[in-house]
Amino acid sequence: MRTIKTLLISSALIATTAVVAACGGVPSDSVATISDSPILKTQFNHWMDVASKTQGGATGATFIYSPPDFDQCIATKTAEAKKGATKAAPAPSAAQIKTLCKSQFDQTMPQVMQLLISSAWIRGEAASMGISVTDAEINKKFEQTKKGAFPTEKAFQDFLKQSGETKADLLDRVRSDALAQKIREKVIKDKGTATDAQIKAFYDKNQAQYGTPEKRDVSLILTKSEADANAAKAAVASGTSWADAAKKYSTDAATKNSGGVVKGATKGQQDPAVDKAAFAAKPGVVVGPVKGAFGWYIVDVSNVKAANLTPLEKVKKQISQQVIAANQQAALAAFVKDFQARWKSRTECAQYYVVELCNNAPKQKAAPAQPGGATQQAPPAGG
Repeated sequence: MRTIKTLLISSALIATTAVVAACGGVPSDSVATISDSPILKTQFNHWMDVASKTQGGATGATFIYSPPDFDQCIATKTAEAKKGATKAAPAPSAAQIKTLCKSQFDQTMPQVMQLLISSAWIRGEAASMGISVTDAEINKKFEQTKKGAFPTEKAFQDFLKQSGETKADLLDRVRSDALAQKIREKVIKDKGTATDAQIKAFYDKNQAQYGTPEKRDVSLILTKSEADANAAKAAVASGTSWADAAKKYSTDAATKNSGGVVKGATKGQQDPAVDKAAFAAKPGVVVGPVKGAFGWYIVDVSNVKAANLTPLEKVKKQISQQVIAANQQAALAAFVKDFQARWKSRTECAQYYVVELCNNAPKQKAAPAQPGGATQQAPPAGG
């Protein structure tokens, strides 16, 4: 069975019990409240124990960390350490064991809290959207998953024993998975069509996918001033070859010694001002001076190779599917952003159990500015 960590993108999540708690604060028997419904410590301890068993760090009875003193963790590990201690290799001290307990708790706690909180959010959102799944649906999905994951009933029972999970745990995972899928389907339900305008816009923007774009051989001379550009243009008009004029007047190191020619240029490769002029010019007619980002240009187009595009009608069905997929992805992304904000605002976590999904989590510091104004974005917690 899979271990799932995120919401909507991930699938099988852990269930939580809805027990009404007093408004304000987290009850002492709980690790968090979501819309005043607590996630109990017994639930948290169960899944921390599952994690510990999965990592080979616990056996037998439920393993409990009990922060901040970690007294139960220390007691369990001390008893285990004494069994294998010798004079040559004595058991670690209580302080060493406490350090180990805290390290293991700090590493595992965020994953378990994320699973518990994300699952509760999915259950709550499904209820608010009027979405449900029947026991028959869950049992069918469970049996299909079980059959694919475990070759025999004994293998399944061995898994339960080794992991510390129960069949009820796994059924709850399947239920959360099914609810998340139904939420997704409802969010994108009305995004299953693409208009002719959307299809045409996509085709025009992505013509390179449907053939070869128009190409032009463009001769350029770049100068520092408009006067120099006019002088270069006059020289060419009076019979000076473009190559000689480029050597004399051009400040563009990339083209001045190669006759100023850019072979097979396509739209979007040049300075926007030059690009616009080059693809509007008639072959053999010198255009300019044109003011660009690096100075003044004169432009001459010597050869045009027409675009070779697959007609829109032949790729319309393909584009329609791409547009629909993009519309659905955009709708889902917007939903998840709103969903996370709404449910995070309803989630309060107890001390020692605060994670990124909690409304009382410390605010993240803004990322330092990057060249070009970009910032590094931390990945969204909980998916």
